[in-house]
Amino acid sequence: MKDDMTNPTGEEPQKENDPALPSFLTQPRPIDKVLLSLLAFMTIYSMVMIPLRPHLLVNAPWLVSLLTGSGLGLLITAAQNQGAALMLAALTAAAAASHIKFMAVYFLMGKHWGQDFITWMFANHPPLWWRKLEGFVEKHLFLSLL
Repeated sequence: MKDDMTNPTGEEPQKENDPALPSFLTQPRPIDKVLLSLLAFMTIYSMVMIPLRPHLLVNAPWLVSLLTGSGLGLLITAAQNQGAALMLAALTAAAAASHIKFMAVYFLMGKHWGQDFITWMFANHPPLWWRKLEGFVEKHLFLSLL
């Protein structure tokens, strides 16, 4: 007897027919592959930074500011280097850029995948808080434009 993964005709099910998966997973275009790769990289980067962050805050706060855009790292660096205003200004600009470094990827994911990505992340069951937030944003769109 065959396993439950085969249909009555004996053929393997195709993932293109799976309604639970969005089209960017079942039939990925080149941009979809790039965005999924960047999403995987951002996930790994964030996981690697979890154990490194406390160590870097103590030993190299300027580096944690550059890597993550940490305001606490900037504050520690400013306290340790009170006379170096130009260096602190440059570090603040670099930390601000680092803080928003992944925003372009999120923008492109939203542009190319839209609501399908959010639905996929919530496994086709968006929680109540998400539905309420969407309703609030739709009612008060002007607040999100401020």
